[in-house]
Amino acid sequence: MGNSMKQNHSLVEKIRLAKKMSLNPTEAEECLYSVLSMYRIVFLKQHIISGYIVDAYLPGNNIAIECDGGYHGDLKQQLYDIDRDQALKKKGVTTLRFTNEQVLSGPSKIVKILKRTHNVKPEKKIHKKYKEGPEERSKRISRYAKFNASKFEEASKLPSSSYLNRLNAK
Repeated sequence: MGNSMKQNHSLVEKIRLAKKMSLNPTEAEECLYSVLSMYRIVFLKQHIISGYIVDAYLPGNNIAIECDGGYHGDLKQQLYDIDRDQALKKKGVTTLRFTNEQVLSGPSKIVKILKRTHNVKPEKKIHKKYKEGPEERSKRISRYAKFNASKFEEASKLPSSSYLNRLNAK
């Protein structure tokens, strides 16, 4: 979220702020979290590192990902971001910055960058219930949506009470 500025807050206040930010992500952050989850990349939302709150942190690779909104174009903010990134680098954390537009227009490109240039690999465990990867999951969700659409279409052709009676009879 845009509010990843280091401020003189106590650790408890920072934890509260990080929790609040993770519950209210920006559109770009939500998109980033979704694509990372879909590709089974382990990450932490709004994680605190050296007093800074980063949008997403990949602990296995020591990578912080930031979704930069429009205010990051401001010179003062850019200087702050440089100092912040250097402080994180001293802790061994690489910061990758993407504009909100980059995240929203091509979230899968971000995953490709992570895989190709930073050797990020998906979690080996596949969801027990589905035993599938992102492509299979996408197909399953698509089939489910088509199934529900056909049921809705069928329901719209019948009077509501007869459709409900038919469902209850099954």
